[in-house]
Amino acid sequence: MQFFDINTAVGHWPFQQLAYESPAALEKRLKQYGVTGALTVNTHGLFYRDVQNANIELAQWIGGNPFFAGCASVDPAYPQWEKDLHICVEKFGFRAMRLTPLYHGYDAGGELTDRALRAAAELDIPVLFPQRIMDPRQRHHLDVTGIVPPQTVFELAERHPDCRIVCTETLIVDDDLPRMIPLKNLYVESSRQLAGFSGLFRRIVSAIGAERVLFGSGAPFKEVLPAVIKMEESGFSADVFEKIARGNAADLLKKGC
Repeated sequence: MQFFDINTAVGHWPFQQLAYESPAALEKRLKQYGVTGALTVNTHGLFYRDVQNANIELAQWIGGNPFFAGCASVDPAYPQWEKDLHICVEKFGFRAMRLTPLYHGYDAGGELTDRALRAAAELDIPVLFPQRIMDPRQRHHLDVTGIVPPQTVFELAERHPDCRIVCTETLIVDDDLPRMIPLKNLYVESSRQLAGFSGLFRRIVSAIGAERVLFGSGAPFKEVLPAVIKMEESGFSADVFEKIARGNAADLLKKGC
């Protein structure tokens, strides 16, 4: 079995030591579990005043390595972010962007987010929208509080049907599914979805379609093995498994995965 991981990061997390935070260490760890490629973002983009410095670092770290696809950190509250985003896509070859309003201090459902989503649609790249980075129940006292409610991202998907949005680190529950079903531009990755006896992961796939679900591990913040076991134990057909494991990511990122 082979996977493409849509939800990984590199770089230092200031509140906890992470074992696989360098590109080389992360790649080695992912390959141990059958991951043959990954979309990755620079964690430093959460904290640098000018997030483009984090994007430049990421381009230097992963440039020339076909294992990784780059994801740009974007702060639409910062001057010239649009120019920087074009550089990330057109010069660095990044395949996606990530918005983290909790860390950059703007309204997740406001005009700045709308502007960023319009820019992503024009560049034809997907947008990763994490509900959180670290579990707030385990947060360091200097880390941010709160989460981005899934309903906020659902509303954004409704307003921007031409923009492909991926809910990352987002727990989806049964009550969310009726709202999600008609949002054909809304995707979800697997790392926080409940599997096992609850059967919720299978219900999500059944409700919104396998084409809108992506394999993600959350590494290095989370271990890779539970994400793999979740896929193996969910009982998907070979066709559905392949779509979630890697096929959907290839279509979304326009990249051979």
